[in-house]
Amino acid sequence: MNMKTIKRIAVLAALTFLSVAASAQIKIGFNGGAMMPMGDFADVASTGFGGSIVGKYMINDQMAAGLNIGYYKMGEEIEGYENALTPITGNFTYYFGTEGFKPYAGADLGVYMMSFKYSFDYGYGISGDIDESESYFGLAPVVGCEYEFSDALALDVNLKYNYIMAEEDAISALGINVGIVYSLGK
Repeated sequence: MNMKTIKRIAVLAALTFLSVAASAQIKIGFNGGAMMPMGDFADVASTGFGGSIVGKYMINDQMAAGLNIGYYKMGEEIEGYENALTPITGNFTYYFGTEGFKPYAGADLGVYMMSFKYSFDYGYGISGDIDESESYFGLAPVVGCEYEFSDALALDVNLKYNYIMAEEDAISALGINVGIVYSLGK
């Protein structure tokens, strides 16, 4: 193959990719909400707040796959103890409708990074901070609905049960999120 043929194949591949990407529907969402610790996790953290960025590729009119990146700062249940949760997960969503009001169910699967900080002061010059970060595998079944305002803009409300497989005990938290979804393409 000569250089001219390679360039033609590269241009044809690029044009094919761009035409497929232009006809595909990609959704980008931003949401915020509350994360409520459950079980033993509730003994060390209280309800936290944060949000996430969600990207989804519509496989067809009712199925999507994508990526979530979030951050939730948990409240203090114990004085001086701070906790944050950063989920980075892949997602799959099945929509039970195709227009207007669209209930859905799905699941997230991936890594949950947890950071812990404990500040202490015992007096007599004994004080300090303990910082730790751990990453764990986790999953999160989710149910929710999207309400389309237009072809490109929708309101998203969901409930997500986060189950994190920590080394000694599983950690769980219930998330309630509200956000906006913007659709690209189509």
